[in-house]
Amino acid sequence: RLREAGLAPDREDLVTLKKGKPINSVHIKSRLESGNEVEVAVRPPDVSNIYERCDIYGDLKRGLSIRELEEVLSRDPLRVFIPKRRRD
Repeated sequence: RLREAGLAPDREDLVTLKKGKPINSVHIKSRLESGNEVEVAVRPPDVSNIYERCDIYGDLKRGLSIRELEEVLSRDPLRVFIPKRRRD
């Protein structure tokens, strides 16, 4: 669907360790017509309750469910997720 929309996504498959367990994730990156770059990380549902702190800003990193992502994209498709400490 992304290609049908005129985007050229790059896909990167990653394996990281979370609490000693290997976690597979897929990172999809693309550049929008506006020049903005977007990245979506897709992880298995069984790790959705694992939260981490950002090494740089110390903010709690929490993902979105598919429904939450759809709601954000329908309301504010250009929303930028910037840690609170970086905005201050």
